[in-house]
Amino acid sequence: EREPSPWELLKGSNQPKPASSVKTVEIEESEEEEEEEVLWDMVISHPAVGSEFESLFLRDWREVQLNDVVPSPELRKEVKEVMRKHWVPLSQLFRAYSFLKEPVRHMDQSSFALMIGKLKIYEKTKKGGFSVSHVSQVFARVNVEEDYGSDEEQEGIDTKAGLKLVEDDNNPDNLFVRSEFLEALVRIAIIKWKKEPPQDSFAKLVEKYLLKSEAKTLGEIKAIRAEMATEEVQNAISPYLRSLFLQAFLPVAMLDEQNKHADNRKSDILTASISLEEYIAWLRNIQLIGPKGKLKRREAFKAYCMPLEPQFDGEKEDSEMQWAEYLEMLCRIAPIVCQAPTKPESIKKLCIMLVGKGGLMAHKRKIKLRKERI
Repeated sequence: EREPSPWELLKGSNQPKPASSVKTVEIEESEEEEEEEVLWDMVISHPAVGSEFESLFLRDWREVQLNDVVPSPELRKEVKEVMRKHWVPLSQLFRAYSFLKEPVRHMDQSSFALMIGKLKIYEKTKKGGFSVSHVSQVFARVNVEEDYGSDEEQEGIDTKAGLKLVEDDNNPDNLFVRSEFLEALVRIAIIKWKKEPPQDSFAKLVEKYLLKSEAKTLGEIKAIRAEMATEEVQNAISPYLRSLFLQAFLPVAMLDEQNKHADNRKSDILTASISLEEYIAWLRNIQLIGPKGKLKRREAFKAYCMPLEPQFDGEKEDSEMQWAEYLEMLCRIAPIVCQAPTKPESIKKLCIMLVGKGGLMAHKRKIKLRKERI
């Protein structure tokens, strides 16, 4: 039997789509497979909702350890609800600061201190007031990996008796993962407004300071996705979507044959993803970064990190670039790489440069996946 084409797999797959804006992919069958036409719709990344959001949030909350500063289970539940309410913008801010230093999946102390410094909450003249040293202390304290157990497990158990130190290879001792970033914000709020209930101090830090200070960063995420939904941008990129997927996205997503997800990438193109290593190798290969590249290293990291809304497949979180995030990445780098009077025109120029006639990805290219530190 003839193996189904990728487009037949797309049509018949019951996999969940990565964005609410995805519509059914229509396929116009022709007698010759090479003449097959595929009608695409723009796919736009968006934050998790519903049960996926709940799974992601609860996983983060399970790793947040506050028993020593919020000993009351009832008050911890109040803190939990404040965190749940603002989890999406806080996770976006974590990505916004994590790419400033390498490795981009974690946040280092200087990036965290930079973000807190912008809030202007230091008390320089008040003796014993909140200061830079408190940020350093919190960063060090949170990086002690420990586990008190969930509130349900620890009901009625003494705080110290429940403490258990843990070791996680995916959680460096000198960097923040997202749950540690969230925990650190709670601890800083408690230090700053020590006389107020912890849930109130945390809400104040987030709502009156952090979200206002970072309104431009958060607004930029919404703006670029709203722009992608416009007719002008969709008209610019739609004619190239099929070629982009086949010639530029999938080949890069399958670069790392040693990756533990390589088999899944080959068998299920809907969940194919590009790792950071594959992304950097691709940019080097087409000379968008490097001595002759128009894209600065930090701009490249930002274009990779910012589209990545956390996704949860029931077992693990997917933190690699899928098709929706890939399209947003292209829209982010287009004005930098291809200057034009308007953004839709720059996006069209980038598509032509990549997959147009004689484009960079129009023919199979050997892309070497380097293993050195990126």
